[in-house]
Amino acid sequence: MGYLIDLMYLLKELVKLVFMVMISPLGIMAGFLAAWD
Repeated sequence: MGYLIDLMYLLKELVKLVFMVMISPLGIMAGFLAAWD
């Protein structure tokens, strides 16, 4: 049972990491646009 909980936690962390990576370039692009303005 503990193995399943660890797997779910790992999956949640992985999704969070992917989400951060997907959002990061958008934030960088927005920063560049603000700097250019």
